[in-house]
Amino acid sequence: MVVGMDVYHAGKNKTKSAIGFVGSLNDSLSRFYSRAYINNEEDVHVLEPALTSLLNRYKAVNNVYPKYIAMFRDGVGEGQLGKVQENELKAFQNVIANLQCNSKLCFVVVTKRIMQRFFQSGGRGLDNPMPGTVVFDTLTKENRFDFFLAPTSSRQGTVTPTHYNVIYDDTPFWQDNGRLMDLSFHLCHMYFNWTGAIRVPSVCQYAHKLAALCGDSLANVAPTPHLADTLFYL
Repeated sequence: MVVGMDVYHAGKNKTKSAIGFVGSLNDSLSRFYSRAYINNEEDVHVLEPALTSLLNRYKAVNNVYPKYIAMFRDGVGEGQLGKVQENELKAFQNVIANLQCNSKLCFVVVTKRIMQRFFQSGGRGLDNPMPGTVVFDTLTKENRFDFFLAPTSSRQGTVTPTHYNVIYDDTPFWQDNGRLMDLSFHLCHMYFNWTGAIRVPSVCQYAHKLAALCGDSLANVAPTPHLADTLFYL
């Protein structure tokens, strides 16, 4: 299962935030379950019911809980990683324990707003890196696994890579980090609203679109759960 989560702070009402939570329901990653929640803070009391609802829906469709969960958390700055690890990761682990499922979790924080830029030597000097370029050593952290991925190309200007911080992983990804990089890159090509690649995994963009719809157009009201099996917000 691949899960995406994003938090949207509406400009008109900053006291409330809309949380988009989207997870895949099949092995081909073509069917999704989407829920939105309204919260007074960007915090954890909605995460446990969100993940519980998603896992129960997955089990209803497949008759089993997912073996592995890859969670891509968007919208988190470098200074908030400790808070995410303390609160959100703990909420995920509580749900997995309460449901008594044996799902293994990989929790990844996805950051788009970064200063790093990468280049390759070309015939005219420096060129943008090829789509799929990954930087995973030298410029990365020593105390945790992280990497930079540039999934897109650009004919004008510079390509901005996306930073992936793996704050927890008990899946087989930790034995072969290239598989996580490969999954992240392929998910950037699976967003239904665009024929090419986008900068973040598709589930992150789905979660962002859902949260933005609730915050901007629905006056911070969560949509009906009857629409959860559809990508109605695209």
